[in-house]
Amino acid sequence: MTPPLIILDRQHAGKPGHPGDRGAWEDLDGDTRRDQWEAEAQLTPYYLLAAEECLLAAGVDVISISDGAYEERHARACRYQAAAYVAAHLNAGGARYGAAFHDRRSAPGLALASELARQLQAHCPELGGDVRGLPCWDDRPQAGADAWLWRPWTTIRGVYQGRPVGICYEPACLDTPQHAPLLTREGLARIGQALGRGVLAWLEVAQ
Repeated sequence: MTPPLIILDRQHAGKPGHPGDRGAWEDLDGDTRRDQWEAEAQLTPYYLLAAEECLLAAGVDVISISDGAYEERHARACRYQAAAYVAAHLNAGGARYGAAFHDRRSAPGLALASELARQLQAHCPELGGDVRGLPCWDDRPQAGADAWLWRPWTTIRGVYQGRPVGICYEPACLDTPQHAPLLTREGLARIGQALGRGVLAWLEVAQ
């Protein structure tokens, strides 16, 4: 039997026409300098590698990508017939929670987001138990206070009509002091292990 395929996408990197986009940034070491390593897209690879190692050890195929417009990446994931597509991010804006966003139309997306939230809660106590599997969709302006949910939706919108289940993974916040331990190599590794184990638990049920 062919093993399932998971696409891990390092977003905010490799975008044609936007070479300087590295996502959110925070002065993590407090030296008042804007160092490259403090950008979102420079930190997500550490948790993605931990997730990839976890998945590969369990016999799951993984393709890591980090180039092209997001629509092109979504089309690639559909063409490859991936089981799941994870858009890797870190949050900003002082949020106290960790989140896994899914297309609100997708029942498998809800199941995967819920499992990822459960694993994050187990592996990352710095989140204080506030971990959310959140539905997202572009329903501006009717959504009112929830209109911001179109932003995570744009990171996964192209996979709904294909086979992959899309997840926008925002497990911690760069500018939330309580999350600082999660932005270290050890903390990012735990985030990645939670991602890998969450995907594995979901695959076991889905199959």
